[in-house]
Amino acid sequence: KHARGNDIWLHVRGKPGAHVVIPLSSGKSASLETLLDAAALTVYFSKGADWGKTEVDYTFKKHVKRIRDSKEASYTNNKTLIVASVAERLKRLLSDEG
Repeated sequence: KHARGNDIWLHVRGKPGAHVVIPLSSGKSASLETLLDAAALTVYFSKGADWGKTEVDYTFKKHVKRIRDSKEASYTNNKTLIVASVAERLKRLLSDEG
């Protein structure tokens, strides 16, 4: 609801779970480190900390459409990151919360 068209939207591929958004200013892109951080958080908040290697899809928010009468979404033009649960990355990211 809060993401804009050129923000990056992430979701664990093929599983129910959290969506993570990387807000971007117009004409800007996300670094690989930012994508990996967001992917790690996507897995973590999808309760997938013990899944091992996990596929995380990402695309621009403008390519995400909510499925009518559902909490699910469909998306196109996505790319996929394969991330392993990286304890140090999560520890750093979660310690910055709140």
